Amino acid sequence: MPQNHSGEPVIPLELLVGVCVLPLSGENKKRFKKCEVAGCNTKKQSNGRCIRHGGGRRCLVEGCTRGAQTMGRCKRHGGGARCTFQGCASSSQGGGLCRVHGGGKLCTAPGCKKGAQRQGKCATHASRKCKVLECSSIARCKGVCRRHKHQAEAAEHHDMATERANQLDVVV
Repeated sequence: MPQNHSGEPVIPLELLVGVCVLPLSGENKKRFKKCEVAGCNTKKQSNGRCIRHGGGRRCLVEGCTRGAQTMGRCKRHGGGARCTFQGCASSSQGGGLCRVHGGGKLCTAPGCKKGAQRQGKCATHASRKCKVLECSSIARCKGVCRRHKHQAEAAEHHDMATERANQLDVVV
């Protein structure tokens, strides 16, 4: 039976089968260094952090903490690609135009003017609710929100480890 550094019995990882694991999108995908903030899996920029956690260049507008796009400014303050429609200074959403002038795609829900995110609908109209009773969070994986997904994985992991340990006559 394998043991940890304290001499306590442990269950080998290969015996813990069936735990929900998100697959890598490809074997040849380039590896990147992750943000140093605990739990963040985003690519780091500078200072060891991702844009969200303070890495990378910041917008030059005083008080703005967003990441800089072009000209040292975030999209809100004029950075990034702009709409090419004469007289418009809005951010381009695709095809060189802002949403008002035909760039990007709009939500197909009646009367909605928001940008489409998934299935031709905006985040509000395309979102699926968590299957857990009385939870109004958006479902992210297998019909449940992030919180309930992690709870289910932890419970499944514990149950499987306990079952396997019982098979091996080990106390967990």
